[in-house]
Order: sequence, then C-alpha cells, then structure tokens
Amino acid sequence: MSNIYSVATEFLERTRKHWTPAPDVWLASLSDDENKLVRGIEQFGLEGDFRALSDIVLGCHNKYQFAKTWRLLRNDSEKTFRVYSAGNANYSPELNRIMREVSLRIIKRKHDAMAEWFFIRWADRSDTAGMKGLGHDEYRKLIERYAGGGVGCVLVCATVLGGCSGVCFLAWLLARC
Repeated sequence: MSNIYSVATEFLERTRKHWTPAPDVWLASLSDDENKLVRGIEQFGLEGDFRALSDIVLGCHNKYQFAKTWRLLRNDSEKTFRVYSAGNANYSPELNRIMREVSLRIIKRKHDAMAEWFFIRWADRSDTAGMKGLGHDEYRKLIERYAGGGVGCVLVCATVLGGCSGVCFLAWLLARC
C-alpha cells in the first residue's frame, strides 16, 4: 500500500456510512421520552467511538501494538459491560434491555472495524492462507493471534478509546428521563 493515509481515510469514510443508529423497531416499545434518551446516549456513543476508531486507525503504525490495543479495548468493554449490565434502577427492565442492546451494538461495531482495519493494513499471505473466507469472525481470529500480552498503542490513546464505550454505559446509568 503506497499511501496508507489515503487507504485509511477511504476505510474510515466507508465505515462511517455504516455507523448508523439502531433500527427504530428496537425502540418501538419505548415512550417518546425514553426514545429521546436512548437516541441521545446512542449518538454520544456512536460519535465518541467513531472518533476513537479514527484516532487509532490514523495514529497507530505498529501491528503488534494495534492488536494489543484491540485486545485491551475488548477486555475493558467486556469488564465494563459486566459491571454495569444490571442497568439503571430508575428505568424499566425494557429500557435497560434496549440500552444494553444499543451499547453492545456500538461496542461490537468498533471492535469489528478495528479487526477489519488490522486485516486491511497488516495481513500478509501467511495470515490469509488459513482463513476460511473474509468477514469479521476471521478478522477477529487474525488480530487475536497478534494481540499477545503487554500494552497497546500509546497508553493514553487506549485509555481514551476504552473510555468512549464506558462513558456510554455510565451515561445510561446516570441519565434521567
């Protein structure tokens, strides 16, 4: 890839087109106020996680650090979700369920996009030889092989990236209708 910046920019533009809110049907059972709450928190999470994705795609130039950052973010997201998955006691079970689904969708989208970028940017013939096709499952398996232990790209960057999804969860728990 001769000009990786243009490839990265193209990838981000394509990814952004699919960085859409959850379908309206998911929120059909909610009141107007609850719907506004979910959409507001969702938009905050989508924007924050896309900015974080853009920063890591444009700013991390080492495949091992990128993979380690991906693993750190994935583990942090799983831990955050476990801690806050009970939801907000002030909300109905249905609102909490929908907020969990919306939050998981945002987190999964960022992790999938990072794994796809890793494949585009760093996969070589030895990596693709054993793949059973292209897709996020294969991309995740590939990046996991490189993740290893240790810390990822610039610890500050990883903290900011991990914080976006965490902020979405915290906003959900603290928000009031």
